[in-house]
Amino acid sequence: MRYMLALAVALGCIQSANAASTGMDLQRWCSAVDDGTIDGNRCDAYMLGFVHALSLASDSKVWCLPDNLTRGQSVLIVRKWMRDNPEELHQSAGVVASRALLSAFACKKRAK
Repeated sequence: MRYMLALAVALGCIQSANAASTGMDLQRWCSAVDDGTIDGNRCDAYMLGFVHALSLASDSKVWCLPDNLTRGQSVLIVRKWMRDNPEELHQSAGVVASRALLSAFACKKRAK
């Protein structure tokens, strides 16, 4: 119940997708996760929804997300990818998050 309340509050703080949806915005939000600020809540809510959506749509065998992937772990992975690839932060937040998680959890090709 506590998580649902926190998510509802965080989602209420998120600006419209048109107002803030680049990798630069995601980088700013996720840099503030440990501060307990509104931006940190935005990152938490964004990544929670993003990972949940990927897990529901992961039947293509492109994504092999672990069943126990946490929101915190996904934030760390995305933060690291953004630090390592600042030239990509002009792209949408969804593209940045996708590329980060795909780099960490791409399905391995199975030997025939």
